[in-house]
Amino acid sequence: MLKFRKVPATKRSNLTYSMEPRNFEKVRFASLRRKIDPPFCAAHDSLSATFYQCWCHGNFTQDFQGYRPLEGASIQEAKALFDALHGLIFVLHQLALDNQNEKEGFPHLALKEQFDRIAAFSFKSKRDTLRDKVTSLKSEGISLNI
Repeated sequence: MLKFRKVPATKRSNLTYSMEPRNFEKVRFASLRRKIDPPFCAAHDSLSATFYQCWCHGNFTQDFQGYRPLEGASIQEAKALFDALHGLIFVLHQLALDNQNEKEGFPHLALKEQFDRIAAFSFKSKRDTLRDKVTSLKSEGISLNI
């Protein structure tokens, strides 16, 4: 079980995490990703800044969307919270791509097929597996608005 505290989210983080500009043109499913990716990239950058500039140094005063490790938590516990939040950002991004593709009438058939494919080991589609992960994290008290 993750050890964290949900606090009122700060309005704006003063932390920055700089990356090279992202390429939304020469990527697979570019027309969808130009619409979907920016808020997820911003969430990822904000979480990375919070973790790498604060949490991994034992400074748990900075939150990410209201989440922060408990006072006195170990770096490993902070990393576990970072991993859970990072994974949730990725899962929500994948579901948003699938939803946008569906909303546009499935112009990217390969993406639809990827989400419809049934995994032999679980007998679930990728879509259902991702939704189950969101539900699982919610049951642990972790959810994000992106």
